[in-house]
Amino acid sequence: MSDVFKALICAALVGAMVGCNGEGNTTDITTLTPLETTAAVSETEESEEQMIFAHIGDSTVEILPAENSSAEAFIELLGRGDVTIEMEDYGNFEKVGPLGTTLPRNDENITTEPGDVILYQGNSVTIYYDKNTWSFTRLGKVQELSADELKELLGDGNVTVTFSLQ
Repeated sequence: MSDVFKALICAALVGAMVGCNGEGNTTDITTLTPLETTAAVSETEESEEQMIFAHIGDSTVEILPAENSSAEAFIELLGRGDVTIEMEDYGNFEKVGPLGTTLPRNDENITTEPGDVILYQGNSVTIYYDKNTWSFTRLGKVQELSADELKELLGDGNVTVTFSLQ
């Protein structure tokens, strides 16, 4: 069960006067003060930071999502199932491929860094292994890989990347 789904269930239970303690157990919140209830819900939300995973060949990398409606929509899309994208090399600094749908855009003029996962024109996903400046929407950031490690993982030419919540 995905962390997003668990959080939604927890929120629904709180709305029905039952609170989650983050370990799957429930507590009757009618015995808690409003301050205790708010703290319990906040603790559960903070302890479950949603990650996105990119499966590339036999490797899996973690992606910390950006904080915007585009990343939220991408996570929602992944909640319905894995998304596989055939990505092509472009300009010897990125891999890009069609998402197959359109997500909301939060474009801003930015300079990418290696590991940035970008939504391009609302309908393509790009993984950068070098710098580029343009108007983009951040979806997330690959964790714990250097530019060289990321470029080696993505390889030369085309690559298939499967994004998931697991």
